[in-house]
Amino acid sequence: MKIKTLGYASQMKGGKENIINNIKALLKPNELIVDVRERPFGLINMPDLRRELRDQYFWAKEWGNPSYKNAETFKERLTKIINYSKLKGLDTLILMCAEVDVNRCHRKDIKQKIIHTLPECEDGEDIGSRESKSARVQSPIKQRTLAMLL
Repeated sequence: MKIKTLGYASQMKGGKENIINNIKALLKPNELIVDVRERPFGLINMPDLRRELRDQYFWAKEWGNPSYKNAETFKERLTKIINYSKLKGLDTLILMCAEVDVNRCHRKDIKQKIIHTLPECEDGEDIGSRESKSARVQSPIKQRTLAMLL
């Protein structure tokens, strides 16, 4: 199973209807949007997503920031999501939150935790993510350090 992330604010051109249409356009038939917002209401709401995405939408309330840190509830929710995905024939999870920068969002931690818990899971792309300024600043330093080590 592949694990991707999506910061839906990166799809914000044109208001709520366009955001949902952009998400639908990004979504492939084998993918499941896993909403990791603690409160799935705001610019785009859970009822709208359920209506538009149908079987390709799953709200993981227990993974809302910061409740995803509880190991027992994390594993319970992960088992439910994996079973639901298999039942629906979906092989890719897209962890969705509002934050554009994956480095400033808890969905990055959730993704790493899933991959650590289920080693057969594959690290997928961060859709529409923009790195934070600090991550961009560190990038050349990391590259030089790696070059010196090789």
